[in-house]
Amino acid sequence: MGDQTIFGHAEQRLVRHLAEHHDGRLQHLGDLDEQPRVLGKRPDAPALYGAADLYVLPTRYDSYAYTVLEALATGIPAIVSDGAGASEVVDASSGAVLPWTANAEALAAELAAWMPRARRETAATACRRIAEENGAPAAAERTVALFEELARSGSVEGPRPRS
Repeated sequence: MGDQTIFGHAEQRLVRHLAEHHDGRLQHLGDLDEQPRVLGKRPDAPALYGAADLYVLPTRYDSYAYTVLEALATGIPAIVSDGAGASEVVDASSGAVLPWTANAEALAAELAAWMPRARRETAATACRRIAEENGAPAAAERTVALFEELARSGSVEGPRPRS
């Protein structure tokens, strides 16, 4: 498969599971030629998306991680937990949504399922479409349309005087 690199915050339970059960190596996940490089948190993360194979966010809570859309916009599938607000836009065509209570083995299994290059390449078009449909410009258009509809319908009252 070539060079594998992981950047971002490492999920500590996954790292611990790999260390305890797989000699600290990620190669057991599937079609990996060599030990991936783990870069950690990077200030230049957006520039790295184009070289990434997957975006992974196994968070317990995140109101809406825009980084998920950034990854999808570059055609990178996203594996997120249902604790991430962005899980609302990820589907089976663009990645996977795991329960936030999923353990390291479940996350490792999902990573392995997305390792085949053909699967990731097939998902790229869906990833880009989902990012376009849910990015800031599309959200702004939907918000303006909603306000215009509310204004036309007269169903929203103006500010109420303070008593």
